[in-house]
Amino acid sequence: MVSTNEYHHCYLIFSLDNVNRITHSLHYSLAIVSYIALQGEPFRGHDESETSLNKGNFLEFLDWYKLRNEEVRQAFEFACPKNAKMTSGTIQKELAECCAQAVTKVIKEEMSGYLFSILVDESRDISVKEQMTIIVR
Repeated sequence: MVSTNEYHHCYLIFSLDNVNRITHSLHYSLAIVSYIALQGEPFRGHDESETSLNKGNFLEFLDWYKLRNEEVRQAFEFACPKNAKMTSGTIQKELAECCAQAVTKVIKEEMSGYLFSILVDESRDISVKEQMTIIVR
């Protein structure tokens, strides 16, 4: 029979191991998100299923990265179960928002104490979706 202390110790080791695995996949996902955002490219594709020929920039880049880096492949394919790969659309969006917040913070720090102006323009495209451009000068 396993004592409560031994069970608790095993649970902590298992939990820390899972945290490390998720941290690795999160690190690689964030690197891909920052690159795609820096290039101004879209993240998602129309069909992100396993059998799709083009799953979108994020998942295609991840597949390309896994082919060239064994550590990345291990982090996504073996270390994490299917529901902890940090590849869902929600995770992609949250990581992109984190990148945007980091950029905004740097801009605010650089602008501290300086005067600036903002130009905002908005228009609708043919599908009646509104497009907004913001220029900070």
